[in-house]
Amino acid sequence: MRATTQIKSDIGYLATNPKLEEKLLGFMPQDNFRAHFSSRLQNAGEGYWQILSEMRAMHIFHNLIGVPVVGVEAKTVGDKSVDLLCDWDGEKVFVEVKGFRPEDHEIARRGGSLGNDEEKIDRALSRSQDKFLANACNIVVIADEETIKPPLFMNPLADLEGTPEIYLNSPDYSKTSAVVVLGGLYEEEMFKYKIWYNTNPQKSLSGNLITKLNQEKSNAKWPWQN
Repeated sequence: MRATTQIKSDIGYLATNPKLEEKLLGFMPQDNFRAHFSSRLQNAGEGYWQILSEMRAMHIFHNLIGVPVVGVEAKTVGDKSVDLLCDWDGEKVFVEVKGFRPEDHEIARRGGSLGNDEEKIDRALSRSQDKFLANACNIVVIADEETIKPPLFMNPLADLEGTPEIYLNSPDYSKTSAVVVLGGLYEEEMFKYKIWYNTNPQKSLSGNLITKLNQEKSNAKWPWQN
């Protein structure tokens, strides 16, 4: 129960969390990133937790996995941009973070964990596609900031490595190379993630990048993989 108590007292029902802000700002790999997010946090409004999710994603990619983040709000299609730009062996990897909180999304308030989570995944994917360049390495990060019901990360049916076959077969999502699901806003989960790979994207992630991403993932395995 410690994690649940922590989330309710420090994160779940507060408008802001200065302690978490300070922690995440301290993880920023560059001073200009720290200045960028500090400025946004000062006028965050309803986007506050989305900003923290982007900061969590940056920390996970750059510091925990070791995939360098080299830019924020990177321009892609027209005047559109994605949240993070990574560099892997000289190749650009575009990362779009989609956050969900019950206060902001009616979809997160409805009951039924599987259907609810399916909608979250579909919404995150559909809202990312017009920001992605064609034939590029594109990753959607889903930061389910739910604190009333268990977040997507904790859904066992959304846990298995075969899950993307359910969601990513649509040609509408072919620009998406992979989906990363961040851990919930709990002390033990906040910097964990699960990852699913599109088996038929316009552009796949490189083999050595997949190996790197797999080293820290928290996915369960199908029974025959044990």
